[in-house]
Amino acid sequence: MGGFSAVLGQTGAGAILQSALESGRIAHAYLFAGPRGVGKGLTAEVFARALNCAAHEDRPCDRCLPCQKALNGNHPDILWLKPAGSSFKIEQVRELQRTVHAKVYEGRHKVIVLEDSHKATTQAANSLLKTLEEPPGSTVFILLSENPQTLPPTILSRCQRVNFAPLDNRLISEVLRQRQLGRAEDRELAVSLAGGSLGRAIEYMQDQKVFVLRQRAIEFIQACLGKNYYRRYKITESLEKDKLDVALFFEHMLLLLRDVYLGRNGQGQGRAGIPEALEQTGLDAESIGLALQVVLDGVELQRKQANTKLLLDVIGCRLARLA
Repeated sequence: MGGFSAVLGQTGAGAILQSALESGRIAHAYLFAGPRGVGKGLTAEVFARALNCAAHEDRPCDRCLPCQKALNGNHPDILWLKPAGSSFKIEQVRELQRTVHAKVYEGRHKVIVLEDSHKATTQAANSLLKTLEEPPGSTVFILLSENPQTLPPTILSRCQRVNFAPLDNRLISEVLRQRQLGRAEDRELAVSLAGGSLGRAIEYMQDQKVFVLRQRAIEFIQACLGKNYYRRYKITESLEKDKLDVALFFEHMLLLLRDVYLGRNGQGQGRAGIPEALEQTGLDAESIGLALQVVLDGVELQRKQANTKLLLDVIGCRLARLA
């Protein structure tokens, strides 16, 4: 299975691009917008091949020489650019401008894909805008972004937007099963945390830290509600010592408390189930709802770069008051 059919769950995006290929009305710039890990990059690869495919129909054929070169990553007219470190720098865009105005080597189009385009600095974004305003007719830009709202409106207005939606959890679960990644219960947890992102779910299955974090989150909630201050301190200390993802730790806490809340209200066990350790907590639905709000407040402070140890201590004290 090749071409656009290789992109799972994004039939709408595929249909838009196939229609452009069939009509010959190719925009000079596209914005592929959507969450990380839902197929934007794969679709960009397919579209870039299709734009330079030698076949007369059903492009990309994935058999002709241009397609084979693209598949092997050595097509001279298909360029991929990534941020230099944490952002796209002005120097990268200036180099891009020199590349844009060079002749097409052997394909129909020079295709330039910018990953994480929203990470462009203000200077780089302004310079990119000038390139998008007067692009050579043979050049097609594809901007990939999970945060398109942070791009300048002037850039957005010069791109044809193609939206990519979160994938259905059942589809993600089936892909993980087919690839024989982990145990069924681990796959269920990974899917519930992935937020419709196949790429993120696969990362979770390949990096067992996500399951370590879930267990730490269970123990932290237990320690808070049981007023076990020493255990709570040791868990906080272990997060920093083991360099675990604090943001994902909060996600686990929210997921766990939400599932307990659903269980208390007779709405099932939620997507990831209720661990026995938390099932036995004596808090009623109202108290669990308050606990959820405590963690949500903590998530907001964590996004604002609050001190992790201090933040978890505050959350721990507030949760202990509910017990």
